[in-house]
Amino acid sequence: MRARATVPHLDIELTVDVCQAQADEMAEISETLLLAEVERRLGSKYSDLPPDRVSSAVQNAHAQFRESPIRDFVPLLVERRARAELTKSP
Repeated sequence: MRARATVPHLDIELTVDVCQAQADEMAEISETLLLAEVERRLGSKYSDLPPDRVSSAVQNAHAQFRESPIRDFVPLLVERRARAELTKSP
């Protein structure tokens, strides 16, 4: 059974599937923006390293959480792992 909501003044009908898809898309956009901010912050902190090295560290850290079902803390965890990787850089 699908839950439906009608919005009369907009003449649209929303289903749970539509709402969930939109929520998932917004969460993905938010995570992407947060990861860009992480990369910018780490780029500033490790300005002595090449920008592609910082980007690579963030991407490597993010890859470790790709299958995580709970996404709320992924940017924080990515930043911590990338920072640890960059701190070890010669």
